[in-house]
Amino acid sequence: MSTVIRFGTDGWRGVIARDFTFHNIRLVTQAVADYLKKQSTISNQQSTVLVGYDCRFLSREYAQAAARILSGNGYKVLLAGEPTPTPAISYSVVKNELAGAVIITASHNPYNFNGFKFKTSQGVSAGPEVTRRIEGLCGKSKPKENERQISPADPKTDYLRHLGKLVDLSTMKKRKMRIVIDPMFGAAQNYLEELLTSGRMSIKSLNSYVDPLFGGVNPEPIAANLGLMLKEVKRTGSDIGIAFDGDGDRIGLGDRNGNFVNSHQIFCLLLLHLVRNKKQSGMVVKTISGTYLLQRVCDRYGLELKETPIGFKYIGDLMLKEDVLIGGEESGGIGFRGHIPERDGILSALYMLELMAVSGRDLAALRNDLFKEFGISCYDRCDLALGHTHHHHINKHDFSRQMVKLSQTGGLAELIMETRDYDGVKMILRDDSWLLLRPSGTEPVVRIYAEAGNSAQVKKLIDTGRRMVYKFKS
Repeated sequence: MSTVIRFGTDGWRGVIARDFTFHNIRLVTQAVADYLKKQSTISNQQSTVLVGYDCRFLSREYAQAAARILSGNGYKVLLAGEPTPTPAISYSVVKNELAGAVIITASHNPYNFNGFKFKTSQGVSAGPEVTRRIEGLCGKSKPKENERQISPADPKTDYLRHLGKLVDLSTMKKRKMRIVIDPMFGAAQNYLEELLTSGRMSIKSLNSYVDPLFGGVNPEPIAANLGLMLKEVKRTGSDIGIAFDGDGDRIGLGDRNGNFVNSHQIFCLLLLHLVRNKKQSGMVVKTISGTYLLQRVCDRYGLELKETPIGFKYIGDLMLKEDVLIGGEESGGIGFRGHIPERDGILSALYMLELMAVSGRDLAALRNDLFKEFGISCYDRCDLALGHTHHHHINKHDFSRQMVKLSQTGGLAELIMETRDYDGVKMILRDDSWLLLRPSGTEPVVRIYAEAGNSAQVKKLIDTGRRMVYKFKS
């Protein structure tokens, strides 16, 4: 029997050999081919599809299987010759005006997962309307395959050349900085290093080889997973530690004191860099789980701030329609105008290094400057695991309705200034602190997010969220 294929926040993901099988890869790729055939916007020049993959177990072989299906359906196929970061694939789609891309990656999921992303001709992850159509086409026609129109591809060269034009590499290379880079055994290995090695920077790379077990740690650049990098940055007195997730579209940072610098702070610092140092302006977009500091920065500089549901596809959609300067999400994915309407951890790292080079400040000093000017932000996230069956039958509307009801009782109710329930339930308190409860779109968990002016208040909010979710589970 075939697994029911459902696309989540960004692509379809499943456990290798249970859900994520060669049979199902052929089914979903055939569905993508059928979807593309129905698109009147696909011209003869756009009859090429790029196929990329990450460093996970069997990713290359899954990508080869997908390439054969696309070729069997009459598409010219460009197949990456090595594990390639997702943003490099997206950039290649846009630059070469391709019909789209298939990427075999499960991003930050545990080692036993793999995944399937479909990028449209605009380089963005397919939105809900497109993925619903692909889901509906799965199994409707028999997979056709051959190898006649498959050619090797090298997305890396053009991508790195483009990144080099977006930042001032010459100024960066003149600075004597110590950098620790941790690609977390993922596809971003040696990308940043290749751009920076000819300068005065001292670079040390960790976990920069293929290990399908990811060293026993999920390839997600959050504090709990970056102990080795944070220790190494502190031990060497480095100016910054840079970590990427499994497919290179998200970032996490560490400062010289071994402290993790979260995505909210990174987003604010990069926004300030673009506005102050690069003299740019435009709309700013964040997801519902984004920091309150962004509103303060936008108010200071007269920038419009929009909020979306979680999932970069919503930000990418706005980047295609509006003059968006920068858009970002809590999980470390940030996208920039003048590049692709997608998140890019490698470009995020380059902009941060450029900020450090032009300001002469290391990451710890930059974060302190941010807090002095716009107020302190403490943040945490807790994931409560649900049973596999429970997750797949959870009704998000029921969850939101019950969470809203629970928020109106107890001591929290009198502190709530606003409640938003368009993606989970977010309770915003009178002092700007907030609590967000949301079922994950990619994993069998409920995520609990909180931000406040001190860590004790964050812990209190997280504990409140736990109690609310446990009441729902019971």
